[in-house]
Amino acid sequence: MVQGIRIKMMEKDIELDSPDNMLAKNSVKSALLLPDDAVVSLSYKVDDRQKFCRMNETGTTFFLPDGWRDLQFFVDSVRAPS
Repeated sequence: MVQGIRIKMMEKDIELDSPDNMLAKNSVKSALLLPDDAVVSLSYKVDDRQKFCRMNETGTTFFLPDGWRDLQFFVDSVRAPS
């Protein structure tokens, strides 16, 4: 069974299916109805500290941290979701 990743942006909560520890940036944008040119960051909290997910060299995929299945992730962008 595929485990979903829980993502929050402003008042919007979504869950995306993710079979492994990688998440395409375009999947996040599509799910939140953000335009293609929106710049987004993906972060999570550990011990009340905000940490940002690393990306691949081309900037198209977020690498999720160990234990990602138990974390709540947050998306930030200068664009608001629709």
